[in-house]
Amino acid sequence: MTLLTVLVFPTGGALAEVRPPIDCVSPTLQAEITAATAGDTIVIVDGSTCTGNFTVNKLLTIQAETATGATLDGNGVDGAAVMEVTGGGDLTLQDLTVTGGVNSAGDGGGIRISTAAVTLVRTTVTANSASNGGGIWSDGTLDITDSFITNNTATLGGGGLQNINGGDVTVTNTEITGNDAEHGGGVLNNGAGAPNPSTMVLTDSLVSTNTATGAVPGDPAGGGGIYNFSFPLETANADLTLTGTVVDGNTSAEGAAGIRNEDGTVTIDGSTVTSNTASGSGGGIRTSGVMTVTGSDISENTATS
Repeated sequence: MTLLTVLVFPTGGALAEVRPPIDCVSPTLQAEITAATAGDTIVIVDGSTCTGNFTVNKLLTIQAETATGATLDGNGVDGAAVMEVTGGGDLTLQDLTVTGGVNSAGDGGGIRISTAAVTLVRTTVTANSASNGGGIWSDGTLDITDSFITNNTATLGGGGLQNINGGDVTVTNTEITGNDAEHGGGVLNNGAGAPNPSTMVLTDSLVSTNTATGAVPGDPAGGGGIYNFSFPLETANADLTLTGTVVDGNTSAEGAAGIRNEDGTVTIDGSTVTSNTASGSGGGIRTSGVMTVTGSDISENTATS
């Protein structure tokens, strides 16, 4: 097979390329990120594991050679996300697994997006942990397609994913499963920190078997599958939309096993909320904000009160 170097011209006219595949040994992934020109595509040899914590602050694509995939592994070293995108960076991850991130005193175990943009395509974010956003923490722009966010943990909010500070998240044909947190076991859409709403749209996706373990007194609680939380409480600044999405089999120790909406705005269309189980009120849904439900099935949920 002959490898071709493809030259492209990103916005601004800088010369960019699809760089030769790397195995993450020589060069390392971070060295390749540093050397890359904005707009470059970094290709990782299928089956390779890139170990460490990586930072991107430019326009880049990082992908495996094929759908067989490659792995970015934080190796359980505490203190940072596996991948941090910051400083206006714009990163696409494709055909990768992001795992082994530990950020016990910070936000974002697998991926941290700070005033930046990330696109995930056919990517799995699994077995990461953090204070908030065990799998992914974002206050920027996040687009997830054909991906898996699974078995991540947050000690506070958003086991799989936390969106905050006016961030914008779009999730399509993606499974968010087996994650746990004190509140928002699968997803926390958090309106704190910005005058503009934190916005999340889930389309044709699955939010299942996530757990909200319960909160200390005074903290937000519940939302085994999804927690939509507005802050300050006087302002509806967390907007959540579900279309063609299934929320099932989630559990909560303090109510609202499927979806909790606290003073935010939720629109549910053509979706299913079923077989969720809560200790407390709201087996399927608990809302204190604005909620519109059309053409959806909300059934067979269980609550103790």
